Amino acid sequence: MIYKTNKTPIVGEINDYEEEILLHKVDETKWEATWNKLVRKYHYLGYESVIGARIKYIITLGEYIIGAISFCSAAYHLSPRDKYIGWDEETRVAMLPHLVCNNRFLILPWVSIHNLASMVLSLSLQRLRKDWEKQYDIIPYMVETFVDNRYFYGTCYKAANWTYLGQTKGYSKIGKTFVYHGQKKAIYVYIMDRQFAKTFKPDIYKISQFAKERKAANLLKKNARSLPA
Repeated sequence: MIYKTNKTPIVGEINDYEEEILLHKVDETKWEATWNKLVRKYHYLGYESVIGARIKYIITLGEYIIGAISFCSAAYHLSPRDKYIGWDEETRVAMLPHLVCNNRFLILPWVSIHNLASMVLSLSLQRLRKDWEKQYDIIPYMVETFVDNRYFYGTCYKAANWTYLGQTKGYSKIGKTFVYHGQKKAIYVYIMDRQFAKTFKPDIYKISQFAKERKAANLLKKNARSLPA
């Protein structure tokens, strides 16, 4: 299907539309350029090429593109997050690959559907869990995001049951150093794997065992699905 990006207003309630809201994984496809263009033009942060692990989705309703969302590797160090989980330095370094950041989320400005944003967040996490593991062979346990309260209230994250942890200190990482820019942002997190919540203690052995057991269990499921009936 050829999806349209014209500026016809799309408004109302989700139930007003018979078409299904879909997420299309577009990184490393011909549609990635469209994702880049939309985010560059309509997201307040614009678009910058992300180095490292990333997954991008275009959001559609019927034949129309209504938004874009993406995920990348989590922040290397985030004090409120690490205190919330209870990690010491060794545990934080070991477990960082299992954390993911929702670094961009865009609903196009002519789209105004009640509860759309929180619904898309829920759909995206369902897709992300499978796609991230398939693409990087890593099970995501938790996702984080940053909301600039000068422009947004974080309403959709609250509605989607994300947890508010506090604010950043107003630094960003440039190369190997952290530079102060003064723009503090609200931190929200969502635990994607409920069993992970039980490991909120700075115990590297316990968490490592958890990771191994989860990976082994998922491998068994994959093997079982591949066996002939």
